[in-house]
Amino acid sequence: MSRLGSELVGPNLIQFLGYNPIPRPDNLLERLSWFKLINGLTLEELGFKMDRDPEQLSDWLAGRHKPCQKNRKKIEEFLSDSLMEHQCEQRS
Repeated sequence: MSRLGSELVGPNLIQFLGYNPIPRPDNLLERLSWFKLINGLTLEELGFKMDRDPEQLSDWLAGRHKPCQKNRKKIEEFLSDSLMEHQCEQRS
């Protein structure tokens, strides 16, 4: 998806509507892609937040490679921590 598409669907739309219309997927890598989309992040920005190479993230999200168990755990922790932060910000 292009950067413009991310901007239209991501945080600007969510802020305009007052809620997130994009359902949260159950699959771990789909959730990571969903997180990237709803926050309007580039692969570089997501890589910086996760301390991961954007190329590696691109390979995971495109299905070219699967993360090992250790990396799956790190993705789960990142998403859990990030979503908890996001929920706390919304309540403030």
